[in-house]
Amino acid sequence: MFILAHLGFTLALFYVILRRFSHGQSLDYRLVLLGAVLPDLIDKFVGHVLLPIGNGRIFAHGLLFIVFLAGLGLGDWLTRRRFVATYASTGISLENGSNVKSDVSHRASLLTAPAFTVAIAASFHLFLDQMWMDPASLYWPALGWEFSTHHFDTTNWIISLFTEPYVYGTEILGALCLLAIGLQNGLLSVMGLKQFLRDGKLE
Repeated sequence: MFILAHLGFTLALFYVILRRFSHGQSLDYRLVLLGAVLPDLIDKFVGHVLLPIGNGRIFAHGLLFIVFLAGLGLGDWLTRRRFVATYASTGISLENGSNVKSDVSHRASLLTAPAFTVAIAASFHLFLDQMWMDPASLYWPALGWEFSTHHFDTTNWIISLFTEPYVYGTEILGALCLLAIGLQNGLLSVMGLKQFLRDGKLE
């Protein structure tokens, strides 16, 4: 899949689920968008520029990468909960001026931990890329330390965007998802977009 499909489908998934089951929890959707493309941002550069293997699905397209991100998120969440549990009864203020008591509900969900949000979004990226069809990358390094080597042709890669129905079809659907969410949340205006870039919130 290309970028619009990853961004649109991942954002739509989080948006629909959070609106239905969030119970007032807020989420930074900027992290969702980052996680949606992070595996490609890393592996396309590493696999095509740093390493001469022509493979853009390597380290960041594996379960180990997802577990690493989730572990960072879990550690951050546990640390914040410990802080809140210790000081919630005191009513002291946080550095951003908010009260610790009011911060309890905001930190209640593991999904609100930044690295964990990115991990879930990145794992959906792997699902959309059907990484189970490339076990060497998905389970790296369990099946060996080497990745498969490919001959990458930039021209054919770009042409596929306009000639392969699956590729341009998913790109169109992804763009429609982004457009629909953008319209519903006023992100097509300059002010609305600036506000989203500042706080990452959607209604």
